[in-house]
Amino acid sequence: MKPLTRSAQQLPQVEKIVSEMVDGKQVQKQLYADGSYGIREDDEIKRYFPDGKEQIYKYNIDREFLLEREKLPDGTEHIWYEDGQMYYEKLPDGTDHIWYQSGKMSREKLPDGTKRKWYDNEQMKSEELPDGTEREWYDNGQIKSEKLPDGTEREWWFNGACFEKLSDGTERELYSNGKMLKEKLPDGTERNYWENGYCFEKRPDGTEFGLNEKGEIMYHLTNGVNDTNVYLAKQRIEKKKEEKLQKLQDKPKLQKAVSKVVSTKAFQNIALKVAERKIKKSLGK
Repeated sequence: MKPLTRSAQQLPQVEKIVSEMVDGKQVQKQLYADGSYGIREDDEIKRYFPDGKEQIYKYNIDREFLLEREKLPDGTEHIWYEDGQMYYEKLPDGTDHIWYQSGKMSREKLPDGTKRKWYDNEQMKSEELPDGTEREWYDNGQIKSEKLPDGTEREWWFNGACFEKLSDGTERELYSNGKMLKEKLPDGTERNYWENGYCFEKRPDGTEFGLNEKGEIMYHLTNGVNDTNVYLAKQRIEKKKEEKLQKLQDKPKLQKAVSKVVSTKAFQNIALKVAERKIKKSLGK
């Protein structure tokens, strides 16, 4: 969006000066041919139009009064730099724009609450969305930080590596390719990862694990003592217990399923025919 510019707009020729009381003060009104009038206060003149438009002219070093700002009847507001380049604009719907003196966008605020900022090289600097999402970028366009509505926060370094804190308190560090480097869980468990997928895990109770890329245990330490074989043996025993328990839990389900089948009319007809064949066979027929 390009900002409005204005030429060196000066005040028109004064046609008449009248003295009036305004807000309890005696003021000199400068009347102009278009029906507007101006009131001077120190180094500025406020100009009022019949349609409700208002303008402010500032006295510059060249001893001229140049248009600095204006407010239109619909609520639109404009402010200019001294060279005529627009600095600020406010629209009736609540939209706000601010420009650098170069004419490039600096800030924007939309009616839905969205806020954006830009570097002077036109790269996005930051963004705030109505849902609470916040993002920041480096001046080269690379993402710098992010905050999501659920409380998740992320920060990126120049090399693309990332620190992440999730809403549940989990903290992570990631390589630039997105693979995990470090992880700390809410219960205090800590994990370190290598790019080949291997992982070192330390739990609050003092136990330590070494895992390969498939998640299989390579070694296990308890208070610094290597007890991998004992730990794996216990794991196998626990797995067998779980399998047996699952079978016991599945047995009532199987019995229930069989009873449903047996109670069907089709099954009863089949059972009746089988019984008839056996009777005929026993009678020698």
